[in-house]
Amino acid sequence: MRIDLPSKEIVTIWYCLIALGGTASFCLQEFAGIPILHSLLVSIPAFLVAGHFAMRWMDHALDESIRRIKTPIQVSSVAGLGELRQFADRWEIELCPDAPHLSIIAPTISIDAPDEGPTPEQLDLIRQLPQQYASIESRIREELQSYFADMGAPEDYETVNFGSVDAHILSPDDEIDLEVWYSSIPEHGYMGYSVCLRDWKVHEIYGGD
Repeated sequence: MRIDLPSKEIVTIWYCLIALGGTASFCLQEFAGIPILHSLLVSIPAFLVAGHFAMRWMDHALDESIRRIKTPIQVSSVAGLGELRQFADRWEIELCPDAPHLSIIAPTISIDAPDEGPTPEQLDLIRQLPQQYASIESRIREELQSYFADMGAPEDYETVNFGSVDAHILSPDDEIDLEVWYSSIPEHGYMGYSVCLRDWKVHEIYGGD
């Protein structure tokens, strides 16, 4: 995978490197007595070469960082649910097609689990999620309506995309059991709304980009 900076940013970086080379040439002339033309012929190419290697190093470092984020450390299976993946900073479970989940719930569920993996209680939450979500969805919608009314923007309720739900299981010692996350419909930007649940009741709602 290769990360490419937009052309504007690349041009800006090269202009900055040339400016630094010019500044270095001026300093060499003022303090070392080297003719400006000679110092320009040395300093500007030196900065450009250094910048080239620095950007290649940064590109490689970003590639490696993204590879670590997206590559599982280990993969295992959970009977009746699907494929469990451990990453450097999180756990995810990819529900199998015949797992007991609703089509409205995204097949990938993130989990804040200890190093040894999700606890039995966390896996039970995932198993219960489809049925429980179906039973409390109307209550969630009511709470979201109240949330937007309290924020002074009741019309924003109409921008919530209820057609897809992301789920996030919290760590066992957290006061919240899980979050369900709704995004805005595409034509209304990138806002998202998190509904925090405890004992399958709405505990808190917050929004963000």
